[in-house]
Amino acid sequence: MWVRNFIMSVIRTIPAHLAARFRPPVDEVATVPEPTIARPHYDNLATLLKTSVRDFAENPLFGTQGADTSWNWTTYREFGALVANARSGLAQRGVMPGDRVGIISNNRVEWAAAAYAAYTRGAAVVPMYESQRPDEWAHILSDSGTTLVFAGNDTIRDQLHGLHAQLPDLKSVISFDGEGAETFQGMVEEGAKKAVPARTPKSDSLASIIYTSGTTGLPKGVASSHRSLTANVNSVLKVVPLDSHQRSLAVLPWNHVAGQIGELHSLIASGGSTAIYQGRPGGIPKAAGAIEPSIFFGVPKLWSTVYAGAQDKIEAPLPPMQKLMDLAAAAHAKQDGGESLRLRERAAIKVADSKTFERVGTAYTGKIKKVVTQAVNAAEKRANGEHLTLGDKAASKVANKVIFPKVRAALGGNVEIGASGAAALDPYVAKFMYAAGVPITEGYGSTEGGFITLQKVGEFPRGVLGDAMPGITLKVDTSVPNGDAATGRGELLAHGDQVNTTYWNNREATAAAHTKDGWFRTGDSVQKVGDEYLFLGRSKGGFKLDNGNFVGNPEQIDATLSESPWVANAVIYGEGKTSVTALVVPDEARAKTWAAQNGMTGKSLAEIIQNPAFKAKIMSEINAISEARIDTKYERPRDVVLSAEPLTPENDLMTSSFKVKRAKVHERYKDALEQLPVNQTRR
Repeated sequence: MWVRNFIMSVIRTIPAHLAARFRPPVDEVATVPEPTIARPHYDNLATLLKTSVRDFAENPLFGTQGADTSWNWTTYREFGALVANARSGLAQRGVMPGDRVGIISNNRVEWAAAAYAAYTRGAAVVPMYESQRPDEWAHILSDSGTTLVFAGNDTIRDQLHGLHAQLPDLKSVISFDGEGAETFQGMVEEGAKKAVPARTPKSDSLASIIYTSGTTGLPKGVASSHRSLTANVNSVLKVVPLDSHQRSLAVLPWNHVAGQIGELHSLIASGGSTAIYQGRPGGIPKAAGAIEPSIFFGVPKLWSTVYAGAQDKIEAPLPPMQKLMDLAAAAHAKQDGGESLRLRERAAIKVADSKTFERVGTAYTGKIKKVVTQAVNAAEKRANGEHLTLGDKAASKVANKVIFPKVRAALGGNVEIGASGAAALDPYVAKFMYAAGVPITEGYGSTEGGFITLQKVGEFPRGVLGDAMPGITLKVDTSVPNGDAATGRGELLAHGDQVNTTYWNNREATAAAHTKDGWFRTGDSVQKVGDEYLFLGRSKGGFKLDNGNFVGNPEQIDATLSESPWVANAVIYGEGKTSVTALVVPDEARAKTWAAQNGMTGKSLAEIIQNPAFKAKIMSEINAISEARIDTKYERPRDVVLSAEPLTPENDLMTSSFKVKRAKVHERYKDALEQLPVNQTRR
């Protein structure tokens, strides 16, 4: 009787959730208005900084976390003084206008100060990632002819000293850490003793050389002028409502063109502020809670992580069920230790281990999943002006009470604008975030082109690239392989001041990246539908199965599979094969939870993936997300190879901007993928 009464009490909580009256769903909030603030028109980054230091002198600019975890803020005036002293320090170390200054570091105040010191000295910045290998640094430093490089820490400094023999142009290595003559602090102190005036670079002078991610070979240096970088900033300020009240949490690396233009330069130009996050991804919600950012720039992986966290919340047991499960677990531990159990503890074990209890939990999870899915669909219907049923409205209210507030809380609870760049965002994740009250503006661009298109801020994601940025003109070259003039399918071409025209020291690559009349070839396949562009994938990234079926956007399929909370990384495979298969790296935390529930407590991920039952579990998750989100059946993986090794820059399976090196992954796992039964040659 005790068991039955408890289960009935849990069941009765489910309709209570559905019947409760909650505040209106967040997707009824009006669209963010377009910016109306009069903006200066910049043609160089030195003037941009000078103007903002003058106009926003006492406003906070950069936030950094102290040892006591509190946030300390540097004002625009303080930052301007730091840049001036750093510029003088560069001059005293022989850096001249036209020289190249390298930065190998994660985001920090010193990164921004070193960059703007170089700009105002007339030098160009060559940014690199801490996660890159020393041989990649050596290639970039040698190719660019960098004369001075800033190192993010002493370890990087020591590694660079070991490369000196390969780098005849490199004269100085300055560490951002520590004290002394060859540190940033020492350079700034020295610079403060003898001021060197700022230079105002010509708009067509070199501002930076940002090297491509190198997914298919050695990175190429994209030479960006002050005109091209500030043209990007000017266009961002015309379409995104940035002002001095906006605050971001900087997690997107400034070494990447999206983070540098979208966050660093544009926020400085608007008088906004940014808190520089330097911890692990798991600490972002806590930092966001302290900072309460109003705008959040991120890569798709960040948004998919937030989405996966929401799925965890959806699958979490009801509080009374969780309490009983905890009691049962503690009782089991006592029992295993030979201790006697009280009646309440024996009852908890009986209930928690019962099939009825399991069915109740499954029923509740299933109901919440359906409610959230209906709420997301309702948000789309509302955005399209369609009629909402009573069920749609009820689902929106429930989701907005049970799940969506937790999504917003993970980002600090104050985000008005989400921004995503660097890779394609899974369309369902974008729709989910919109329904949750965090509309994501997805930008499309490249190292060469900066921001080329941007979806309108606050608009429901429609699966298209968005509008061309102000100053950008687009067209489609349908004469390329797989192009089709009748359907408007071909390679996207771009033209405008934002688009860079040269690769450093590489005339052949420069010529290949442009048409004869100067249009930049993005390398991406699109289909023009009316006045909009549907992204189809990389022009050279697709592959055909042995029956001729074409898989046009493998990267998007990878991203979709990785949205499963059970999947850390996924890369599909299938060139010339009968079916699509995939390399899958399971989520380690989920795998170990599964192992504990299946008699494998304490086993490593490498041991867990050998278990056939675990592979079956992963395959069921792959099938579920494929059926729900991959419309074309032949693009769904029919089998997988599991690996315990994550894809990282350190093992050369990802670039430093976290793009998968597909060819490297296929090369490493080819034998295992070829051994899958579906890939065996038919006889």
